[in-house]
Amino acid sequence: MPFDWMHPKKNQTFVKELSGRFEEMLRSEVEQRARLLMNLGHARDAVVKRLQERVKWDFEASKVPAFLKDVPAIVDRVFRREQR
Repeated sequence: MPFDWMHPKKNQTFVKELSGRFEEMLRSEVEQRARLLMNLGHARDAVVKRLQERVKWDFEASKVPAFLKDVPAIVDRVFRREQR
């Protein structure tokens, strides 16, 4: 007879709260890197390419996240915000 503690119990409310947090963190990281590269004087197209390659490299051993196609929009948002 197995012990209770041998089978982890998941709090489903907590699991639902965490469901989108990982992708949110990744998007935030891309935005921060875009801002840094822009401040260092890199061009928009170079920043997009560099960040897309970075995401691909981060996930080379697993499935590439779906937000990879959103990287140009994130970079555009950062560049527009700074031009004001």
